[in-house]
Amino acid sequence: MRKMKTGILIAVLLFSAACFMPPRVNMAAQEITGRTFSEVWEASLRTIGDMNFAVVSMNRRGGLIGADPAGYPYHHYPPLLSVLVRGNSRAVFVECRVSQMGRHGEAIGSGRRTVREFFTALNYHLGGIR
Repeated sequence: MRKMKTGILIAVLLFSAACFMPPRVNMAAQEITGRTFSEVWEASLRTIGDMNFAVVSMNRRGGLIGADPAGYPYHHYPPLLSVLVRGNSRAVFVECRVSQMGRHGEAIGSGRRTVREFFTALNYHLGGIR
């Protein structure tokens, strides 16, 4: 009986600690040459739509797109996707971040996978640029 109470207490403490942990952020960036800001911006929006995310905020002048998944099947707290697109006369820089709110969701690598899938699809939309 005492072992069972100790086990339950440990489980409750671990669960409580996981609830108060800050969200994990998975991030990657890519420099794209030979494309304009407008081409990369439009390709980013198509990519987000293809990944079944819904754009919830967008600021073209600032280069920021925020999106939430449309029915994420793996866990209760879906990742929040944000994409930053910045350009200069030489190249366009794209940064993708996924804020992972649920610890159990990251155990299956959904945040890292979402970032990889974004850049794979973005490169496809841009015609295979690496």
